[in-house]
Amino acid sequence: MTKAKRMMQENMKLIDIMIELVDARIPLSSRNPDIDQLAANKSRLILLNKTDMADERVTAQWEEYFKEKGFKVKCIDGSVNMCKIASEALGQEVENKNYFDIDYKDLFDGVFACASLLHLKDEDLKIVLKKIYDSLKFNGIMYASFKYGNDERYEDGRYFNDMTLDKFNKLMNDAECNFEIVKAWNTSQYGTDSEFLNLLLKKK
Repeated sequence: MTKAKRMMQENMKLIDIMIELVDARIPLSSRNPDIDQLAANKSRLILLNKTDMADERVTAQWEEYFKEKGFKVKCIDGSVNMCKIASEALGQEVENKNYFDIDYKDLFDGVFACASLLHLKDEDLKIVLKKIYDSLKFNGIMYASFKYGNDERYEDGRYFNDMTLDKFNKLMNDAECNFEIVKAWNTSQYGTDSEFLNLLLKKK
């Protein structure tokens, strides 16, 4: 992790804005605590993901919390009803988008997707990877993490697509994403037997 942080610090001088993709159900604990220090003095954009699985009014409160902390909050959601409620609560437009609606081009310096893509099946993941790739500027950075392994399974009714480096490389090549894998490392989830694959990628 020390080496990965050093690499991120080196790349921070190349970017103007940091984008974090966090889980709307657990927006604080799904953030990497090192990002605040690494991205000091950079513009920040928080994208709340999986809002359809979270309490819509609580999500609106989290959006307001991040705004008060000085973050630029880009709000997107797959639920029309959630967009309406959140727009009224925040006083700003909430776009009705899901992963597959992402249509940004060469816009972002970085995307932070901590355990955010692990519920997508291979074919869907290839589509979303390409959309994220297209949304990044040249030399843009992406961080992503997945549960480590080769399995595809359902837990409590939810689909999980585990990942290895070889599997990700194949998906990335199939999606025609010219990412350089700057760093790949495994970590354990505190208090569980779960192991995660972490990836630091650069758009070429």
